[in-house]
Amino acid sequence: MAESNSKDSTTGAIDKYNVEAAEILANSVLHLPVTQSAPVYEQLLSVFPTAAKYWKQYVEAHMAVNNDDATRQIFSRCLLNCLQVPLWYSFPFPLLL
Repeated sequence: MAESNSKDSTTGAIDKYNVEAAEILANSVLHLPVTQSAPVYEQLLSVFPTAAKYWKQYVEAHMAVNNDDATRQIFSRCLLNCLQVPLWYSFPFPLLL
């Protein structure tokens, strides 16, 4: 019978590819300051680089504090790797000007 948590029952190692655990982690940082949430998003995106939801949450965290440089940088990283239309629509195109 498979365990429902994110630990491997034989080694005790955390399964970094556990999607359910990643979702919980992403939701837990939604209301944290961007300085605290950024490392978590970087960790999530290193494992799930095509997860549009995590990219969107990450960029929205920077947009909420009007950090235009970080917003541009994150979008430049994600748009070529994650071709999701909703993600493209969320980009504030006036920042390109």
